[in-house]
Amino acid sequence: MDLGYARLLRLALVIFVIGMTTVAITLPRSVKADSTGTNSGPSGLDGSGVYVNCTNRFYNSTTNTFDMCRAESITTNQPDDLILVLAACTNCAQPGQTPPALDSVADQSGLSFAPRYSFAINSSLWEYYAVAPQPLTADNVSAAFSNVNGPLNFHVIAVAGDDFSSIFDQNPSLPSMTPCNPFAPQPLSCSTSFSTSGKDLVVASISINDMPGCQTPPGFAKNPEGGWWEADYQVFPSAQSNYTFSCSSSSTEYTEPIAMAIDAITLRSSVTLYTISWQGYDWDGGNEETLTLNGQFLASLPTVDSPQNGGTWASFAVNTTVLVQGVNTLTFTHASWDCGVSDNVENFQVTNGTSVGYTNSTSLPLSCAQTLSYAFNV
Repeated sequence: MDLGYARLLRLALVIFVIGMTTVAITLPRSVKADSTGTNSGPSGLDGSGVYVNCTNRFYNSTTNTFDMCRAESITTNQPDDLILVLAACTNCAQPGQTPPALDSVADQSGLSFAPRYSFAINSSLWEYYAVAPQPLTADNVSAAFSNVNGPLNFHVIAVAGDDFSSIFDQNPSLPSMTPCNPFAPQPLSCSTSFSTSGKDLVVASISINDMPGCQTPPGFAKNPEGGWWEADYQVFPSAQSNYTFSCSSSSTEYTEPIAMAIDAITLRSSVTLYTISWQGYDWDGGNEETLTLNGQFLASLPTVDSPQNGGTWASFAVNTTVLVQGVNTLTFTHASWDCGVSDNVENFQVTNGTSVGYTNSTSLPLSCAQTLSYAFNV
């Protein structure tokens, strides 16, 4: 876990005041998905970011704050993951302070990140998300912050098996955001209650003073753990009513939670993995061809310049879990350059394991002036 800059000395006597409340929730974008089929992989955590250096840092002497960035690199194993960005600035939203801002989130793969929530009571907490149609390899995800006046933490996780028809649990109790009183008599506990609608991955983001991590309800894993901030998660296999999550001191170690936010990601009960394969002629330029599935971005291929593919046939394949029952449409679009040769497609096939769902062996044209679409049923 990145501790930001040097640890700050905690105030020995502070009057706990709730003030300067800022809460924003953005409804998730909807992407259609099939929620039936055979299991192809587990639902839940599919990757966890690791720290990479992010050097942008500017000190504003007028406000005595920093503009800075944080970054992690993440590798995933499955297609159609939800990439979740969690961030916290501990003690950055106390009364009389201007809370910091998370200005942007970006990555090397060109994913489109959207805000899920922001919370600013005592500490600032943020959650952003994006959909990764294909597995990520050492993808650097970075965030830019401004007006930072406390320890800044940042973590990226990938969630497999998300139900993209409703990315987050729609129960009105979620996300649940709660300020805590870190200076209550020890041993102390901060808790919040919420309900879920079905199979979910529940994620808790907890801002903590420079103390050991939380004692949480059974079953929660910590990633990262303790020391200014921690994130806890657990797969709930079924709906929960008025579930209470708490961050508490133990009998041997005290902790001081400052604020917490709880969210729940909707998971499919089962996941079907499909492989779409074909051969492309003269597919030699990096990102020369763009694939969309049912109107949603799927991939850009080849991923790098591939001169060995010039003037010849090459095999390609992508995996996906988001085919819908009924008609699906996959569209190939050629870039607006390298227009001298038609990048034909042939031997197009959709399979599920050893079962062939659709095949078309005909060589069909794809050019700068002509897209190519396949419509098929599953």
